[in-house]
Amino acid sequence: GVFFIMSGEGSGTEIKDLVLTGGWGYAGDGFTKGGAIFIEDSSPTIIGCTITDNQSFAGGGIFCSSAASLSVMDCVISDNGALSGGGIYCATGCNLAVTDSTITGNVSSQDGGGILVNQSSLSLTGCVISENTDNGGSGGGLHVQEPVNVTLNYSIFCGNSGGQVDCESGTNCYTNNGSGISDECGTASVIVALAR
Repeated sequence: GVFFIMSGEGSGTEIKDLVLTGGWGYAGDGFTKGGAIFIEDSSPTIIGCTITDNQSFAGGGIFCSSAASLSVMDCVISDNGALSGGGIYCATGCNLAVTDSTITGNVSSQDGGGILVNQSSLSLTGCVISENTDNGGSGGGLHVQEPVNVTLNYSIFCGNSGGQVDCESGTNCYTNNGSGISDECGTASVIVALAR
C-alpha cells in the first residue's frame, strides 16, 4: 500500500493531488487490503488524486473499515484489481462519501468491480461509475452486501460488466436521487443531465 491511515487521524488529514500506483495493500491480518490506501478508525480526505493500477485481496484502490469516515473528492479511481471491491471496499463501520469522482476500469474476481459495501454507509454525488468488471460475482458497478445507508445522488452507473448495481439481499438496498443506471453509458448520461 501507499498510505496506511489508522491512528485516529481527522478530516484535516489530506491526501491531495497525487498519483497513487503500484500498491499491494496492508497485510495486517494475512490478507492484503487497500492497494493504494488503507484506512481504519480515521477520517481523512482524499482530493484530486488518481488511484490507478493497484492490487489487493480486498479494495484494489481503497479499503476503509472500523469507524472510518472517508471523504473522496474530484478523484479518478481506475484500473485497480481485487478479489472483492476492485476500486473501493467499504467494510464494517465505514462511512464513505464520494463526490465528483470517476470510478472506471476496475476489476474484481468475486463481488463489486467498482465498489463493494458491507455493513457501511455510502453516499455518491455527481460520480461516474463505468466500465468496471465483476468476473465471478455480481455488481460490476456497485455490490451492496449488508447496507446501513446507501444513497446515489445524480451519479451515473453504466457499461459495467456483471451488472450496474446489485443488492445481495434481493431488495432495493439504496436510495436513488436522480442517478442514471443503464447498461449503455449514453442513456444514463442523458438521464442525469436532465435530472440536474
